[in-house]
This record gives sequence, structure tokens and C-alpha cells, in this order.
Amino acid sequence: MKQSWWKKKDGQSVVEFSLVLPFLLVLFLGMVEIGMAFYNYISLASANREGVRLASRGRFQDDDVLGRVISSGGTQEPEPGVLVNAFKTMGEDANIAVILTHFPIDEDGNLGESTIVVTGTLYIDGAPVFLPSVDDPQTYSRISGDYENFHGDITKKINDRRLAESYDPQQSEIVVIETFFAHRPLIGDFINILQLENPTTLYFSSSMRVMRDSRVE
Repeated sequence: MKQSWWKKKDGQSVVEFSLVLPFLLVLFLGMVEIGMAFYNYISLASANREGVRLASRGRFQDDDVLGRVISSGGTQEPEPGVLVNAFKTMGEDANIAVILTHFPIDEDGNLGESTIVVTGTLYIDGAPVFLPSVDDPQTYSRISGDYENFHGDITKKINDRRLAESYDPQQSEIVVIETFFAHRPLIGDFINILQLENPTTLYFSSSMRVMRDSRVE
């Protein structure tokens, strides 16, 4: 009688475990997927900031800045002894696009017409769009910050101070870098079942003022 009770107990445990297992697997896979997406986002943010810092020096060409963003994403080793950039702008496995925008600022803090430089493959609704082939890349830009009130006001205050201390007024610019990353889920079939976007577009932007200095003689 006692042995029969243990057999029933073991059978009940197996049934309970089989019922709970799918939920545990979903939870585990979800944690892995969120961790990978967060890692990609941190890499994207770091590369974006590296690029905008370089651009803010005002000494480098746009191609150099865009190259810094791409190279700052780290490397991968698809085969032993071969290192390639983790961020790719071309090909079937392209995963990043960069939009670089310049806003000139006059000495009174007014923003002029922007200049846009783009590179890479941007994913819109899961479909790749090669930015340089698009007539109006501004369509894909998500710039919505109030740069004139923020950076423009700061520029005017700086120039007022510079004039008071016998410096030339400064005409600078704002550089804005927007980065888009196509995060491809590790569990693509599961994502398709849930009807989520695949790939998922991660976005990060940052801006800095480009400083140039000269003194009244």
C-alpha cells in the first residue's frame, strides 16, 4: 500500500513538472533574449557616444566619424583568426545605420539649415532600406529635440561672456548622431509565434556642440 502511494506521488510530480516546464522555458528564453537586446543597446549607445565625441572636436571628416561609430561596436570572429566588425552596414547581415546631422549656430544662437550625412542599412517595419539611395533621408530621422532653445541659448550666453573677456564671438554647430540597430532575436520562431517585429530596431541618439576657439588680438 505504501509503495503504491509513492508511485502515485511520483506520477503526480511528473505531470506537474510537464505542465510547468513550458512556462519555465518561455521565462528562460525571454530572459536570454532581453539580456541580448540590452547588450546590443549598450553597445549601440557606446558607439554612438564615441562618434559624437569625435565629431565634436571639429577636426575630422564625416567619414571618419561614421567609421568610428562602426568600429566602436567591437569585433566578431566568424572563423578562427578572422576578425570583422560586429556592426555591418552592407550585405545580407547588415545590422546598423547611422544618420549624422549638422546644425550650424550663429553667434546669436540661431540654428541654420541642417546638413545630413547617412550610411548603412536602416530597417523600417522589418524591411531594409539602404539610406544613401533614399531621396529624403530626413524621413527616417527621429530628431525631435529642441536644440535651438537648448544649444542656441547656451551659445548666446557663451558669446556674451566671451565678448566681456575680449574674445571673438563664436559661430559653432551642433552635431547629432542617430544610430539604428537591427536586433535579430535568437529565438526567431518564438518571436514569429508572438507576431513581434523581427528584426527589432534599437535606436539611440546623442548630440554635442562643436567648439572652435579664437581670441581677439
